[in-house]
Amino acid sequence: MHDRTPRELKEVLDAERACEPFLVLRDGEATQRVVTLSAVRPAVVIGRDPSCDLCLGWDLLVSGVHARLESARGSWLLDDEGLSRNGSFVNG
Repeated sequence: MHDRTPRELKEVLDAERACEPFLVLRDGEATQRVVTLSAVRPAVVIGRDPSCDLCLGWDLLVSGVHARLESARGSWLLDDEGLSRNGSFVNG
């Protein structure tokens, strides 16, 4: 587990205060990224392919088009059925 720097902690706290759903991830250089999931965009495609909305090109366990995050009735759902060959894991 990576300890957050004060700047990284502030980024997460700012995202929480914005009251919008968001993702926190580390890129290939272990830099924290905070990605806000907009209510305007009902789905986000995740994968290694550069055309994906959220490109995870550094992660070799992620398929080219790996999964979709979809907004449904105020919640976000992860759907990887028929997309991922490696499965998906949330919070670990």
